[in-house]
Amino acid sequence: MIYTPLIWPILIAASINIMIAIYCHNHREVPAARPLEMMMWISACWGIDYALELSTETLFLKIVLMQVRFLFVPFLTYFELSFVLHYLKRADLIAGWRRGLLLIVPSLTVALALTTQYHTLFRSDFYLDQTGPLPILFFSNGIGFQVYLAFCYALVLISLTLLLVVRPETHTFYRRQRLLLLVGLLFPTIFDLLFNLGLSPIRGLAMASLAMVGSGLILSYALFRYGLLEIAPVARSMVIEEMRSPMLVIDPQGVLVDMNRAAVHLLGVRPDQAVGKPLAVLLARYPSLLAISGDPAREEVREVEVEGPAGPQVFDVTVEHFLSEPGTPLGTLVLLQEVTERKRAEEALRGSEERYRNLADSLPDYVLVHRDGIILYANRTTVEMTGVAPQSLVGRHLTDFVAPESRDLVLDNIHRRVLREIIPTYEAVLLTGTGEKKTVIINATIISFMGEPAFLVVVTDISDRKRAEEALLVVNTKLNLLSSITRHDITNQLMALKGYLELSQESLDEPAQLEDYLVREIRIADTIERQIRFTRDYDDLGVSSPSWQNLSGIIHDAVTSLPMRNVSVGIDRDDGEVFADPLFEKVFYNLIDNALRYGGDRMKTIRVSCEETGNGLLIVFEDDGEGIPEAGKEHLFTKGYGQNTGLGLFLSREILSITGITITETGTPGSGARFEIRVPQGAYRFTGEQ
Repeated sequence: MIYTPLIWPILIAASINIMIAIYCHNHREVPAARPLEMMMWISACWGIDYALELSTETLFLKIVLMQVRFLFVPFLTYFELSFVLHYLKRADLIAGWRRGLLLIVPSLTVALALTTQYHTLFRSDFYLDQTGPLPILFFSNGIGFQVYLAFCYALVLISLTLLLVVRPETHTFYRRQRLLLLVGLLFPTIFDLLFNLGLSPIRGLAMASLAMVGSGLILSYALFRYGLLEIAPVARSMVIEEMRSPMLVIDPQGVLVDMNRAAVHLLGVRPDQAVGKPLAVLLARYPSLLAISGDPAREEVREVEVEGPAGPQVFDVTVEHFLSEPGTPLGTLVLLQEVTERKRAEEALRGSEERYRNLADSLPDYVLVHRDGIILYANRTTVEMTGVAPQSLVGRHLTDFVAPESRDLVLDNIHRRVLREIIPTYEAVLLTGTGEKKTVIINATIISFMGEPAFLVVVTDISDRKRAEEALLVVNTKLNLLSSITRHDITNQLMALKGYLELSQESLDEPAQLEDYLVREIRIADTIERQIRFTRDYDDLGVSSPSWQNLSGIIHDAVTSLPMRNVSVGIDRDDGEVFADPLFEKVFYNLIDNALRYGGDRMKTIRVSCEETGNGLLIVFEDDGEGIPEAGKEHLFTKGYGQNTGLGLFLSREILSITGITITETGTPGSGARFEIRVPQGAYRFTGEQ
């Protein structure tokens, strides 16, 4: 072994190449890193092998090291080309069978190098020249080596040419990155060419190994300063070609000057047939697309349907016009973004929403969707209840329609539902658009609305049921009271009857006295009969739940049940309904019956009118008869007061009070009777059917 300082730059270059190889291995997920790693390992082994050869002074060892070197060096230019193609995103050019073809020459070269002592095809006539500063191995190159050398230079030339002409970069950053790569590959190639031309400074010394120092430093700078592997360039032309969205470029004269692969597929034309043609000719089969593309003023996104190879396709079309700084038109870019699947999904969703909306609109319950209390959707019933237009209802807060006494409860339950707590159905009071209060039960569940979580709320109006429940409580109390009073009254009458019967026994021999007692006893019996007959009416009081009853209808039924003589009854509207006990009809029966009994011969007309007030509905029942004396008004609704049974008006008041309705007499004596029936809010309605 001999020492020469020339081995140090070679070993330094090998060390740099090893570090680059390790760096590439750590970035092997990048496709370009794998061929570059192989390049660096081959270069490093080449350098180490050549350094050993320079340090050897025997011919045999030098030949053996030369043969070892050619186990891997023949593949260097193949990996160089592979790296360049991966860098340019065109690795497909050496895929499959092409890779096999490129590996034929390197593989044969390895075989020839290993068997060189048996033939002269690769190298022959080896000798050791010791006339210089160190012993150098000399030889003659055979035809096999010449073919290999030409093959290597061809691959290097192809690699360098590709870096120069394929998809040139416009951005300074990527231009510098590519320039460093070009110089790094070119540097050792030049020195290798000088060696093979016999122009080395030291005769027979392979300068390419020394040039690896510069090449390694240049590639290292490209890797670490310009992120050769981390920031791989994607050329503009490649982006345009690989875009899935069809793109057309039109010049100011309306002639197509460029189109990408997606546009070729959509329009079904070859680029060489389409480029240079007027847009009107190219898009003659697509009038809707032509109208948008040819509009010089339009720059917003428009939707268009195009008959593509796979059938009708829907696109969002963007048209952008480009002007130079003086304002001269440069051309137009037409970009089509396919939205076929989205449109189908939207149409399916719209159809589904329409079906569910129709279903929700047909429900009698209030149905709405909210997010954090903000209304997103409300069905027709809810819109009618609130009295707010649908477009104005969306965006309002739920509590805008909740009565003050229930607002805290509703807000608390909304908050708890947001926290995913399970809230059972609960009762609350809502406010209608007219200020009427409705008792409801609320049930809610979480759903997906427009792709985001929301709450579906179903609100059931139980106002009628609540009023019926309250009315039943009232009527039970009244029935108990009436039963108690009636039993007490009948007991009193029976005690009086028993007393008169005892007196009658004692007065059998006094006819005049006995007759007086018998009259009294008959009167008491009549009173007991009336009281028992009254129980037949109030037995039905509250038996059935209150319901909506048409005012005009029940008055008509009462009129047909009474001897009206020549008295007419009129009502100002036919569509009024009152929520009252089923015995509500008996109220007007009693009022008309009393008017016929006590109105006198002068009475000819009975009038019923309805007037809405701030507190509810005022029903006025009046006649043009004698009227009610002032002295009798105080006890008019007292049980037993009157010339007949004294129970009709008392029972009428009890029937009305079940649902919170009141009755008073406000007429002027001598001018006719006038009864005012006041119905509270929520217990009346007008159907609009006049």
